[in-house]
Amino acid sequence: MRLIDADALIEELKTNPKYTINLSIDYAKLLKIISHHHSEIEKVIKEQPTAYEVDKVVEELENIECASGAYERKCWLDKAIEIVRRGGK
Repeated sequence: MRLIDADALIEELKTNPKYTINLSIDYAKLLKIISHHHSEIEKVIKEQPTAYEVDKVVEELENIECASGAYERKCWLDKAIEIVRRGGK
């Protein structure tokens, strides 16, 4: 699993004319449109940039090396915070 950039997805769906939906259509027509474009919408979602790669964050956290001593915990915590802020990127 990966977390995607929802803003990028929304922008793609708003700007791509294939996915523009007339809000005045009825529910049955809306379901038909969604059903018809299901594979295309799935492809658009899969193409979205990853916002946060959990596996990469965990991998980096597991590989942190800090010098022994009184500041070891602070060093580890500072590096962990930096990795989380980067989202594994």
